[in-house]
Amino acid sequence: MLYYVISSGLALILLIWFINSRGPSLPKLVSESVRDEDISPLMVAVAGLPIKRRPFFFQEAIEMLWNSWHRVLATELIKEFVTMHPDDKIGQYWVQQAMDIEPETAQGILDDNFITSYYRQEIAATCGPAG
Repeated sequence: MLYYVISSGLALILLIWFINSRGPSLPKLVSESVRDEDISPLMVAVAGLPIKRRPFFFQEAIEMLWNSWHRVLATELIKEFVTMHPDDKIGQYWVQQAMDIEPETAQGILDDNFITSYYRQEIAATCGPAG
């Protein structure tokens, strides 16, 4: 009986440690960014990810922000994404999406230098029209 209690307690402690060691969830990070009107929590999380996982993380975070009408934050995150991964197809799609659907927001965040240096219209065009 004592062995069962100890092993169950140890398993629970390991489970809690494992859950906490994974870090905050993406929805929690997005909520924090929205609350503070700052993408820093998302950028800190990105820095801790392997490079191959970053585009998926960016895509999910941008989509969550975009669809919940936090377009300024989404556009700021798009800029960071494309700066880090300029040839990633989905990043280029998001630049096009921002420029087509939120031109004033995009113009304020995605300046001419960014567009000249990072925007690849030929890549964005392969993703289809912004919707």
